[in-house]
Amino acid sequence: MKTATNQTEAINNRKRTLPIKVFCTPDERQAIIEKAKQCGLSVSHYLRAIALGLGNTRIVDFSQTDELIKAKVELGRILGLLRLCLIQAENFPLERRPGFRETVTNVIQEVEDNQANLKAIIQRAVRP
Repeated sequence: MKTATNQTEAINNRKRTLPIKVFCTPDERQAIIEKAKQCGLSVSHYLRAIALGLGNTRIVDFSQTDELIKAKVELGRILGLLRLCLIQAENFPLERRPGFRETVTNVIQEVEDNQANLKAIIQRAVRP
């Protein structure tokens, strides 16, 4: 019995020359094309992976991972602004308020933690 890994190796090492026709409506065809694109796969690869049940073929919605990456970058910008706030705090009356520096430092730590969590989620989502 072939495992999913052996099947994938066999598929990657063979010449793909035999087409299979699938009859569908224009709407179904468009939906298949869009799903393959969302997964970052060709239509052929997408249909093969689904039909053969290849367990180690990861299907990822890359538009969603792009959104996670944008969120991580945005957190980085917020960190930069918070650090600048701490550096420039001596020039503002807020510095004289009790707990200001500690509050900003705690927020920086929370943002860094969230950024690390996002990175871990992205890495788990896109690793094959």
